[in-house]
Amino acid sequence: MKFYKGLLSAVMALTMTVGIPAVNASAFLVSTDVPLSDINKTGTHFNSLESAADYVREAMMNREENILFSMPASYVDSFNQTVSLAFNETDNGAEGDYLRKSVHEIVCKRAVDSQKCYFTYVVTYNSTVEQEKYVTGRVSELLRELNIDSLDDYGKIAAIYEYIIKNVDYEYESEDIRYFTAYGALKEGKAVCQGYAQLFYRLVKEAGISCRMIFGTTTDAHAWNIVEVEGLYYLCDATYDVFCSGIEDCNYFMKGSQDFDEYDSEIVHVPDSPDEENPFKLNYTTRDFISRYRLAASAYKANYSMGDVNGDNVVDSADASLVMAEYARSSTAAASGFSSAQKTVADVNGDEIIDSSDASSILAYYSYVSTGGKISIEDYLRR
Repeated sequence: MKFYKGLLSAVMALTMTVGIPAVNASAFLVSTDVPLSDINKTGTHFNSLESAADYVREAMMNREENILFSMPASYVDSFNQTVSLAFNETDNGAEGDYLRKSVHEIVCKRAVDSQKCYFTYVVTYNSTVEQEKYVTGRVSELLRELNIDSLDDYGKIAAIYEYIIKNVDYEYESEDIRYFTAYGALKEGKAVCQGYAQLFYRLVKEAGISCRMIFGTTTDAHAWNIVEVEGLYYLCDATYDVFCSGIEDCNYFMKGSQDFDEYDSEIVHVPDSPDEENPFKLNYTTRDFISRYRLAASAYKANYSMGDVNGDNVVDSADASLVMAEYARSSTAAASGFSSAQKTVADVNGDEIIDSSDASSILAYYSYVSTGGKISIEDYLRR
């Protein structure tokens, strides 16, 4: 089975490399200034970036193709900031990253006089108003059908992920823009990675869970997600789990930074880095992003036991290594990579500090078990 899945993964990776682009690259352009006589001056006037951004966001949500407004003349170079603010994360699953990747292109036309700068954003979209109405209705129906209200966050995420991998096929041939969207994934049951990531984001956010879409490369341009459980974010890539029969069979579900790419050495997820030519390409390496979206070090496990930090039901050197990595992070004041449950089971000596002493105790117990020891780690440490 592992060989078969590996072969399918390799075939899919090759197809994605030589076939259609898996991520629709949005283009954000500022045109040459136009004469005052050539621009519409009837748009609403705003005195702050925040109010202008709110207006732009609402207009894009309504899929308006020409967004008109003005600001004081001093804001003539505010295009980048205004659109960036319009794409800020909110609690609305149709905004934030979802909206960012619903926009295909923005061309900014501007004209300035002594008091005002007049803007016209000419916007093209990957989905229409009618398609988004379908998505909104179908998302609400689907969340009811999945009956996840009584589940914890992990249970909700698992149910949503499993629905996607079982009901959305990877679209290899067509360059139809629908397949880059949640609409294509829901209506047609087909998508490329951007459509998978957008649908997962929309469903998870609508279920009340923090989530982001991440853009970068694997074998080619690619999109995946991070999602929050118990204060830490975990990596998910439904595209590469498309051949899995269920959650228990997945290789890219709820993984940590150290084990996300362990299944296939040829598939390495590399998030986007800064791009001076495209200021709207997100930079996932900033201190602010890393601090706000703290990645777990290892895959999520619903149940941990003392010393079993990675949740594989064995206390061994792998657990000691994770403890030492956490100790190194704390020693440099870096953000923790452990969930609250992992912190509890990592502190095997109970001194409320995760350090080399805990790692040594775990290794000592591993050595004891390796030579035939039978008692629990708790009893071992009490001897």
